[in-house]
Amino acid sequence: MSSSSEKSMHKRAMEADPTSGEEQAQPKKKNPGREEAPAPLPVRSARPALSIDRLEAKMKARIERDRLAPKLATPEIPTLKGFKPPTYFHTQELLHVRDAGTKAYNYCSLKNAKTSRGQMFTLCGKPLKRCSGFWIDWNEESKTGIVLTTAHLIRTKNSPVNIWLGGEEYASHANVTVHLLDGTSPEGQLLYYQPHYDLAFVRVRVDEHVQLPFFQEEVKLAQEVFRLGRDNMLDLRITYGWAEYQNPTMYERYHNMYFDSAGGAKDDKEYDNGGPVIDLDGKVLGMSNNSKSGTFIPSSILLKCVDLWKKYEYKYIPRPHLGMTFEAIKLLEPAHVEKLWRMYNIDDGLVVQKVSKGSHAEKFGIQRGDIIECINGKCISTTIELENVLASICKDSSDNLNDLNVEIHVSVTVHLLDGTSAEGQLLYYQPHYDLAFVKVRVDQSVQVPSFHEEVMLAQEVFRLGRDNMYKYIPRPHLGMSFKAIKLLEPAHLDKIWRMYNIDDGLVVRKVSKGSHAEKFGIQRGDIIECINGKCISTTIELENVLASICKDSSDNLNDLNVEIHVSVGVFHTLKKHRTTGELPASVSDLGEVIMD
Repeated sequence: MSSSSEKSMHKRAMEADPTSGEEQAQPKKKNPGREEAPAPLPVRSARPALSIDRLEAKMKARIERDRLAPKLATPEIPTLKGFKPPTYFHTQELLHVRDAGTKAYNYCSLKNAKTSRGQMFTLCGKPLKRCSGFWIDWNEESKTGIVLTTAHLIRTKNSPVNIWLGGEEYASHANVTVHLLDGTSPEGQLLYYQPHYDLAFVRVRVDEHVQLPFFQEEVKLAQEVFRLGRDNMLDLRITYGWAEYQNPTMYERYHNMYFDSAGGAKDDKEYDNGGPVIDLDGKVLGMSNNSKSGTFIPSSILLKCVDLWKKYEYKYIPRPHLGMTFEAIKLLEPAHVEKLWRMYNIDDGLVVQKVSKGSHAEKFGIQRGDIIECINGKCISTTIELENVLASICKDSSDNLNDLNVEIHVSVTVHLLDGTSAEGQLLYYQPHYDLAFVKVRVDQSVQVPSFHEEVMLAQEVFRLGRDNMYKYIPRPHLGMSFKAIKLLEPAHLDKIWRMYNIDDGLVVRKVSKGSHAEKFGIQRGDIIECINGKCISTTIELENVLASICKDSSDNLNDLNVEIHVSVGVFHTLKKHRTTGELPASVSDLGEVIMD
């Protein structure tokens, strides 16, 4: 641009905006000595304003244009998505098992072809329930596999009273859709369901190779476990907890163990049904069959059921019906177990809770309260062991089980609780020690208890001696009562130490009037330091020493009311000197009396 044109533009700009110039031309004053009123400020040129209606119309048009515009699909990237962990392994209380949980899942899923799957059961086009499951069989030629899950998922009606009375209904013709982790959802075929064990078997075609999981049959009490499941987005859910043995309620079968969740209220169970329960090494310990009640079927029973299903040509899983319900003695409250032991000398077995009317068990004479100790020669401690034995009977049976509703013979050992009582004979009682001895006739063998002589602080025990005639328990009477220095209040103990340089022994509280102790010169407040050369710290030690004196005495104690000599070491507090001498002590089996 030329300089003249620049001046022209500059001039026009100054005319349009008076504030753009650095200085403005001022009119000359006619009278310099007189103040004139200031000139009015120039007015800025007005711009056209948008109305409110036009603004609203413009915003609506923009929103509509954005709505109709085609949107580009944004792929979901798991590494970038804000993902709230459903496993709670990110919480402080579960940090110690986070590595184990990750490794266990990797072992169970990656090495076992992603064992957890999502499944949807539908009936007449209407969804029933969702669940998880895992592979138990694979046929390379047909490219089909069998998934094990829980029959709870096809149960359309529960028992109106309790499960032992029946009345459940199942959708045996339900359609099954299996959602695989590769994004495909093939249709599955419900092959068989077993209502007692709550098992369902689904066959599904899978193009990729399936490697079956590894199982661990032994489940220990309070063992750390993980329960696996997948939600409706096929996202993995891992719940940490412990395996428990419990007596089932009247509404539950006997093949269940229990999952105690470490998260408590955080335990999200919605999609865990049918999923595996694994140990810290990734091996399958069982299958979650009813996560609402926290139950799972242990692998020992699962594997036997699968073997039975295969043995009987994939038609059924037989089970002997005993006509009884039980609870395990070892899982009762400890005081209850101890009471059974005291009454019947039994601490193991199954207590019969109910006997079915008209059953073979009733005809056999079994009643409520009796104890089943063994079946087919095997001791039974829990209902889990019972179910394993019953499954083994069917698996190993030589009887014809190709048809159901047949009978087999099971050997049962029963302890009948007839409530008999034996009359006893009171042989002797000892008032000082508050002991009584009773002789009783017992037909069964009696095991004599073992004793431990070491006495810890705050344990009250007695080591008792008896003569061969079982007539009495002699005890030397010293004619004194005591309290132990070491059990005094610390400040009191410190004061005795500072005055007498003594911190152990028995302080004499009373001396019986006219006793040998009084004649010996022992007074209230003196300290007995030793008896027969043995230092005495507590009254329990005193009683043990006195009992030992009688037990080891060479004196004739076949008769009471005799005297023996006891060596006593005394510190006389008033004179502040020690004496040791033989103190005569009368022997009696009566309670010692201290006379004022």
